[in-house]
Amino acid sequence: SAETAQAMVARSLELWDMAGSTYSILRHNENLACHVQNRSGNEYLLRICQPRTTALAGKQQNIAAIESEIAWLSAVGRDTGLPVQRPVASTGGRYVETVCHPEEGRQIPVLLLTWTPGEMLTQREPDAERLLGEVGRVQRSLHEQAKHWAVPADFNRPFYDESALLREVQALEKGVQPGLIRKEHYQLVMEATDVIVHYLRARPRMPDVWGPIH
Repeated sequence: SAETAQAMVARSLELWDMAGSTYSILRHNENLACHVQNRSGNEYLLRICQPRTTALAGKQQNIAAIESEIAWLSAVGRDTGLPVQRPVASTGGRYVETVCHPEEGRQIPVLLLTWTPGEMLTQREPDAERLLGEVGRVQRSLHEQAKHWAVPADFNRPFYDESALLREVQALEKGVQPGLIRKEHYQLVMEATDVIVHYLRARPRMPDVWGPIH
């Protein structure tokens, strides 16, 4: 509810000594994301790792996975020079804190990041061709960084491998019986998935084909 979200935002801001800051909720899907402006006018992104629905819940919301994300984000900024967000330490000196869900009593991970301004790129943008070229160069930098980065031994992030793909596709089968998905369409998806899984299993788990991005 809106009241629950407001309560968690208020408590989170206290952990960074930002009580009384203005904020607006940007979106709520895997996380509740808020744009925050403190009393000095500095801007931040507050991320409360509470999924909107159970379907969006997963490893990405646990503290170990968030700390691994922060480690990777810091490495990207260091290795590429791209203007990525930086984590902000709380008054307790931690990058990841927790707040209590006021209705469920669970501890929800929360973090604060520096704000990076930007706009959504659309096909109506008159300079779209040049900007898409820039997007390609950024993607290349990210892939090069991921290929050469020494991933920490305790790196903990979701794996989007063939097992994850099979789980997602098998979950779609629930829509066949009530008629949400036509049986022949689901069969096509399964056939395509078999081809993809066969290809993935034939690839060696080497840094140039398998890493944090893939």
